[in-house]
Amino acid sequence: MSQTLHRADGENSAAESRAPNFSHEELARRRKASQRLAWVLGTVALALYLIGFLLKR
Repeated sequence: MSQTLHRADGENSAAESRAPNFSHEELARRRKASQRLAWVLGTVALALYLIGFLLKR
């Protein structure tokens, strides 16, 4: 059984109503974009590491 904490001022219900409802296609598109960003950042980090390693020698 899950427990949900509710504030007296109703802030949780307002936040829940503002939460966007994304379609499955939109979520898939966002996941793909996140994966591309992770690969780019990983590649940049690896390149910086290799450049630093080679310049130190």
